[in-house]
Amino acid sequence: FRSFLMASVDNFLANQWDRSHAQKRGGGERVFSLDDPETEEEIHRSALEESNPETLFERRWAEILLEGVLLRTREEWNRRDKLQRFDALKGFLTDRRGEVCFVNVSAELGLKVSSLRSLACKLRVLYREVFLDEIAQTVANPDEIEDEIRQLFTALGR
Repeated sequence: FRSFLMASVDNFLANQWDRSHAQKRGGGERVFSLDDPETEEEIHRSALEESNPETLFERRWAEILLEGVLLRTREEWNRRDKLQRFDALKGFLTDRRGEVCFVNVSAELGLKVSSLRSLACKLRVLYREVFLDEIAQTVANPDEIEDEIRQLFTALGR
């Protein structure tokens, strides 16, 4: 019985050690949130600045980039989705906590609400992938992506 207890404790301690030393999602990379409060404050501060030609240029560049991301997302989504429901789902990309009603859209598309939530989540993931890829194409070094995103949101005044 003593051997059984010792083996059990050893296994328990080994499992605890594995859990405590396991890498979490992202593998130790710094997490960057598009909803970062500090970024929001920085963006609002910059929106109060006077509009000069450089600011207007950067804002227009950011708008063109986001339009391109949306078009590329539409193409990719419609290529994957046989029913090509992007136009009905694109409102979920900019949904601000309940602006777009899942019940109404699910009735329009003939889907269950849970299925629509899953589709909306997949669309957001695709949009994020395309967005990050487009940003990556505008910088020389992958370490500059986060700064470029901040500059983009600053230019948009969001």
